[in-house]
Amino acid sequence: MKHRLDDLDKQILGHLYEDVRMSNRKVAAALGITEGTVRSRIRRMRENRLVRFTAALDKKVYAQPVVGFIGITVDVAHLRKVSVALAEFSELNFVATVLGRYDIICTFLVENNEQLRNLLQHKIPPIEGVKSAESVQDLRGFKFDRRWSVLKGSNGF
Repeated sequence: MKHRLDDLDKQILGHLYEDVRMSNRKVAAALGITEGTVRSRIRRMRENRLVRFTAALDKKVYAQPVVGFIGITVDVAHLRKVSVALAEFSELNFVATVLGRYDIICTFLVENNEQLRNLLQHKIPPIEGVKSAESVQDLRGFKFDRRWSVLKGSNGF
C-alpha cells in the first residue's frame, strides 16, 4: 500500500522544518491536536519512509567553504560504476545520473579551493569511464530548501 502525506502530516512537518527538535507536545498544541496523534503520525511517516530526521552540516564551519556543482560526462558503459564510485566521495553530497549535457550531476561542499582542485584533478579523472568533469561554483545562494531529501529506495538511491 502506497502511503502519502495528508494535510495534517504536512502541518506537523511544517513545524518540524522550523525546529526538528520541537517536542510532540508543542507541535500538538500549535495544531490543536493530541500529542499521541503527532507521535503516531511521525512514527507512521518514518516507518513508511516518507520522512527522515537528520543533522545537517552548516557550511559556516569551514573558513572558506566552496559549494557548487560538477557535471560529468562518461562512457555510457561505465555510467553505473562511475556513479557508485562518486557516491563514495565525502566531498560530494549528491550524485545523480541525468539527461542533458552531462551524464552525472554532483553537488559538493569542500573546505577550500585546494580541496576542489584535488577532487577535479586527482580523484574524479582516474575513475574508469570518466571523459570530463566541469565544476560550477556557487557565488551566492538564494535558496536552499533543506526539506527536500532523497531516501534510499527502489529508484537506485
